Amino acid sequence: MGRLISTQKKISYFTPDFYQHHYTAKMVKASEIPIEIVLEERIRGSKLMGYFRWVFITFLTLLLALQYFAGHQAASKHGFLLIGIYAFCNVLITIGLRRNYDPVWVRYSTAVIDVSIIAFHLFYLSGSFDPFAVSAAATTFLFPVMILLYTFRLDQRLLVFTSLFSIFSFNLVYFYQYFSDPVIFETSLSLSPVSHLFKSSYLLFIGFLCVYLQHSLKRLIIKQMNESRRNLDAEIELALSSKNMPMPRS
Repeated sequence: MGRLISTQKKISYFTPDFYQHHYTAKMVKASEIPIEIVLEERIRGSKLMGYFRWVFITFLTLLLALQYFAGHQAASKHGFLLIGIYAFCNVLITIGLRRNYDPVWVRYSTAVIDVSIIAFHLFYLSGSFDPFAVSAAATTFLFPVMILLYTFRLDQRLLVFTSLFSIFSFNLVYFYQYFSDPVIFETSLSLSPVSHLFKSSYLLFIGFLCVYLQHSLKRLIIKQMNESRRNLDAEIELALSSKNMPMPRS
């Protein structure tokens, strides 16, 4: 179980698949999961992320349409532009995943895009319309949702990167708005830097929980593989015993 099972598909040294294979091999050796299982689960997790993006884009488009017809045309136009860029990026990602193209740089690039879209939307809302949005807008709940979704990619380094980058982006937007006008944020304890520090700590705690959840998923996969292997060995042993059993005499 400790050794790696070589893939049946030959990977060229001059293609991105080779670098994906080399990077994954180093990660698999520590988790004891065969490389084929890891690649399959990571592709499945990437496709799940793609489906989530399309649902998120559709839902946000409907909300922006309601906001537009309610009289907030300026904010809605900026949101539609942002959604268009996000949808274009997701089209490229979806095309690559359908061809099972998921190298390391694509994983980290998608994480940066996902978190940056949320942070930029939060920055625009708080800077152009409501400064309290940086701490009270519903958009802030998308940071832990994004961390949770990246848990299913079975890439611990990517999950840690997404968690830390989400916390960094969340704090970057907040403190930019805070230093622009500290008086506004000092009028309420829930908007103060101390309160924001608590929120960042909770976000970090969610990241740790997701890392543990990812580790539990890997252990579950290993347990299922060991169980399947024991069942297969038992069937083979039973078949061999039946084959070697002497025939009864008439």
